[in-house]
Amino acid sequence: MKYVSPLSSEIESMLHEAVSGCPHQRVRQRAQAILWSAMGYSRRDIADLSFVVPIVISHWFNHWEKAGLSGLYDAPRSGRPPIYTAVDGAHLKSFIDDSPQQLRQAHSQLIALTGKSSSLDTAKRLLKKTPITVGNAVVAR
Repeated sequence: MKYVSPLSSEIESMLHEAVSGCPHQRVRQRAQAILWSAMGYSRRDIADLSFVVPIVISHWFNHWEKAGLSGLYDAPRSGRPPIYTAVDGAHLKSFIDDSPQQLRQAHSQLIALTGKSSSLDTAKRLLKKTPITVGNAVVAR
C-alpha cells in the first residue's frame, strides 16, 4: 500500500490552509488526499472519496514526495497563446457599453485599437471572459 510519510505539524497546517484557502480546486482536492493518507486512509478509500481511480492517488503522492506543495499544482500545458489580453477585453467591454447592440462595430474598433485581427467568435469569447462591474463589485460571468 502506498501512503504518505508522517507529516510535521507545520506541513499539516500548511495543507489545511491549502484545503480551505487555495483558489484552485484540484490543489484543494490533492491536499485533502495527502491529509487523509497521513490520517491512515487507504489509497482506495481516498480514491473513492475523491471520485478518481487509485492510480491517480499514487501520482498525487509521487508528486507530493518529489516537490512538496508545489507538486500539487498542475504543470503548465501547451496550447495556443491568447490573441487578446485582459486589457483588450476591458476595451471591448467599453465599446459594447457605448452601443450594446453593435458587436460587429465594437469588434472593428478593437481591431483598429490593437492591430490584432480575429474572428467575431473570438471577440464573443473575450467578452464572456471579461468580468462585469456592478457598482463597486466585480461580478464574474
